[in-house]
Parts: sequence; C-alpha cells; structure tokens
Amino acid sequence: MLEVVEKVCMRVLILRRGEVVAHDSVQHLRGLLSSPSLEDVFAQLAVREDTEKIAAGIAAVMRG
Repeated sequence: MLEVVEKVCMRVLILRRGEVVAHDSVQHLRGLLSSPSLEDVFAQLAVREDTEKIAAGIAAVMRG
C-alpha cells in the first residue's frame, strides 16, 4: 500500500500517537533513515515502542 503513496506523493506526514514525527519528501526521509522504502521509514518512525517502559517492565519481572 505505501509503495503507491511513494509513487504519487512528493511529501508525506507521519504521525505517532497523534504527534508529527516526520513531514518531508519521501526521498529525503528514505535517505535520512537509510531505508529502501517508505514502508521501512514508516516502521521505524511510527511503530517505535517505548523502550524505557519495556526495560522497566523487564527489570520488574527480573526482581520478582
């Protein structure tokens, strides 16, 4: 699906949890993130997990 967006749009806006995380040309975003496709760019920017929360959860489990 995003390959169609990549072909017809010059610029994209990517949101994560209601916040703008990217607003630029597809080409520039791909270059900045060293990603071969817009789908990879989206995965890196929009699907990021809260690593601090995950780490705290793991530490809590390890402590018992």
